[in-house]
Amino acid sequence: MEDKARAVDYGDVGRPLTKTEMQAKITAVEKDINDCNQTLDQVDALRNKVEAGETALAEMNAAVLAGAKAKFGRDANEVERIGGVRLSERARPVRQAKPAVKV
Repeated sequence: MEDKARAVDYGDVGRPLTKTEMQAKITAVEKDINDCNQTLDQVDALRNKVEAGETALAEMNAAVLAGAKAKFGRDANEVERIGGVRLSERARPVRQAKPAVKV
């Protein structure tokens, strides 16, 4: 029965559509999907590596800023030169007054 199904042509003249051809296409697509998933796994691993590096850099930057503030003061030009914000230039939050409650 299997051999008869492989021999049956479900297509048009010049374009046969056999079970063998269909299985070959399914196998090819499955291979492409597996290749794509492997590539995505590699991208995920690389993304995790980049994020870990960014976290390490952020921690180092925070330590450098803290050191500069400790050495030169929180309002020093040196703090600004390495990417920090001087205390005198920090924007203070503006709080809205609460409306008076009438009793």
